Amino acid sequence: MEQQKVELIDIYDIVYEPWWLSTTTKIALCAVVFILTAALCYVLYKKTRKPSALLYWQQALHEIDVLEKTNFSDGQLFYMRLTEVMKQYLQERYGMYLVDKTDAELLEFLNTSERIPTHVYETMKDLFEGVVFIKFAHQHAVQERMEDAIKKTKVLIHSLHE
Repeated sequence: MEQQKVELIDIYDIVYEPWWLSTTTKIALCAVVFILTAALCYVLYKKTRKPSALLYWQQALHEIDVLEKTNFSDGQLFYMRLTEVMKQYLQERYGMYLVDKTDAELLEFLNTSERIPTHVYETMKDLFEGVVFIKFAHQHAVQERMEDAIKKTKVLIHSLHE
C-alpha cells in the first residue's frame, strides 16, 4: 500500500494580532511615557530649584528700597505699605504672629514684650505717629517725614542684624 503524502495548507483568511502589538497600544504607551517623563522632570525641577536667596531681613530692606524709589503722592498709602513691611519683618524676626494686629495693638505688644528691645518700640511708635502727622501737614513736610521714616526703618533693621 502506498502512503499518501500529507500537506499542510496555511489559512490566509485569519490573522491574529496580539493587543500589545497594535498601533493604538503603541501610541498610548508613548503618550504615557511622555507624560511620566514630563512629570518626573517637573518634580526634579521643583526639588532642585533654589529658594529665594534673600533672608527675611534682606527681603524687608529690598521692599523698603522699592518703596523708597516709588513716588507716593498719597502719604497714607506709603505708610500703609511701610507698616505692612515692618509688621512682616517683626513677625519673622521674633517668630510671633503680628501681621493681623492693629497699630495700637502692635505698639502695646512691643512695649510689654520682654524679648523686644525698647528701641524697636520707639521706632515703630514714631513710624505709626507719622501716619497721623501726614493728615495735617503740607506736601513738603509729608515728603520729609516719609524719607525720615525710611531711614529709621533701615537703621532699625540693620541694627538688629549686626
